[in-house]
Amino acid sequence: MFRYIFCFLFLPAYIVASPKQIAPGVVYEKLSQKGPLVIHTIKVDPKMVALRPVHALDDGIGREILSSIAYRYGSIVALNGDFFQMRGALAGSPRGTLKQQDDWFSITQKPYPALGWNKDASIVLCDKITTTVHLTINGEEIPLDAFNRTAHPDKVTLFSPIFHRTTLSPPEQVEVIIQNGRVVAIDKKNGGNKIPEDGYVLSFGQKNPLISRIQLKDKVKVNFFIEPMLTLTQSVLEAQKWAYCDFIISGAPLLVKGGITQNDFESDGLSQDILTLRRARSVVGTLEDGSWLFLLVEASPKSLGATMNELAQIITQFHFKQALNFDGGASSELIINGKIKNRIEQESDNTSKSKHEITNQPFVKERAIADAILILPKGTSRL
Repeated sequence: MFRYIFCFLFLPAYIVASPKQIAPGVVYEKLSQKGPLVIHTIKVDPKMVALRPVHALDDGIGREILSSIAYRYGSIVALNGDFFQMRGALAGSPRGTLKQQDDWFSITQKPYPALGWNKDASIVLCDKITTTVHLTINGEEIPLDAFNRTAHPDKVTLFSPIFHRTTLSPPEQVEVIIQNGRVVAIDKKNGGNKIPEDGYVLSFGQKNPLISRIQLKDKVKVNFFIEPMLTLTQSVLEAQKWAYCDFIISGAPLLVKGGITQNDFESDGLSQDILTLRRARSVVGTLEDGSWLFLLVEASPKSLGATMNELAQIITQFHFKQALNFDGGASSELIINGKIKNRIEQESDNTSKSKHEITNQPFVKERAIADAILILPKGTSRL
């Protein structure tokens, strides 16, 4: 591995295809280098466009191919997002936090990297964050075990309307239906209740003592709090800026923070395969001049891909102020004006190494993903 990193650092300069402005404030470049290595970049002036995270199918669960997401929103650019649950009833649940203005699709209750920004991108933050949901009923705080995740008899789970039409919970769950800040119904035997558009559903098991403490017409308040991992050089005031972020999307690991390349790739719970195999990689971050940079490293017959350590070395050449890695491998995909720009790494449903294959075809089967980050025309009204 060290020999390969050495080669990256001392190879000749990239061969750069002519930079192409694909929209006002959006410039695409394709870089290639002996090794071989192919990198796609999108440099973005955030004052000229809108940057938005979105979830597949406009729902809290489910998966969708990136070309479908890009088409539905009419995006200039689309890049895949966070790691996600591949199978089961909650397939498509992001691993980390996903926020779209007032809608929280998912949260992470343990420190996990995220990128957050406000509507005009005058605030952009990148750090490990913990998100907490505070639920109070008649002034009593109700400890929660999960938010928009699988209901379980031994856990107290809160569901928001962005999760899905219903809670998908089993019949033995007790479910408290909350609407307009009040308890409007308590279902003790059916489960799977519809989630009000202007409310929540609280789900727990029959043996939980909450069953006797919650009554109809009780007042309910729900608040979300974000806590970043502060360093010695960060102020509390700086950390509080997360409260002003209209949009948040997660990924892992955090590659660059405050212009410093990070090396803690083990603490986010990623598998060794994700960290050590040469795969396609997707990265989003910001530069010192305030520009955003989308970057994708291909894994194809013309490009070896990169391990996580190699990726950290590669991106030093782009001088990120902050940068976050997204899901890679077969999920890594870049779409510009409806066209797939990279050769997509192909992977069968059986994810064993023996089934791993890199295709030499530029247009192949796309993997259905959970979320994405889009570049949209300025003034878009949809988000």
